Amino acid sequence: MTWLEFISSLISALVWPVAVLAIALVLREPLKGLVPLLHRMKYKDFEMEFGRRLAEVREEAGVENEISTEAAPTPEEIRIIELAKVSPRAAVTEAWRWVELASLDAAKLLPGEHFQNKTLTFQAIRKLEQSERIDRGAVLLLRDLRGLRNDAVHSPEFAVSSKAALEYAQMARQLVGYLQGVSGA
Repeated sequence: MTWLEFISSLISALVWPVAVLAIALVLREPLKGLVPLLHRMKYKDFEMEFGRRLAEVREEAGVENEISTEAAPTPEEIRIIELAKVSPRAAVTEAWRWVELASLDAAKLLPGEHFQNKTLTFQAIRKLEQSERIDRGAVLLLRDLRGLRNDAVHSPEFAVSSKAALEYAQMARQLVGYLQGVSGA
């Protein structure tokens, strides 16, 4: 190998790393502004975050991990199962809708000032939280499920698996059963 061949092979081996380093140095300032966005845009990590939060909520609420197969699923539950296969985000949103409707029904039956508004579920949930008719665990589960639902609706990088969406729906269904028991429905 001659000196010219050696220098040529050395240059060819170093040209790409040097080019990448030069580009990184030139674009250093614009890249610094993008780093926080890249951290937030990692949707797989967000899915794991949703799953971890869902597991914490499930553990706090004492909800079983698997979907119950004891009774035949209702048409609503079948719809959620099918929806979770196609769009887990939509399944989470639909399961939250169950909780909203049950909250409205339960809030209407609370003693004191009558809650007549049929559309302000946030106020209904707040009224339920303030009442002593539902226990602290149900209030915490209600808040946690609302937070997870808000992530599903408002976070652009939200991603969730079908399994996690079904677990969410199961917890929502159990909370609905509790709220219906409170309201006597």
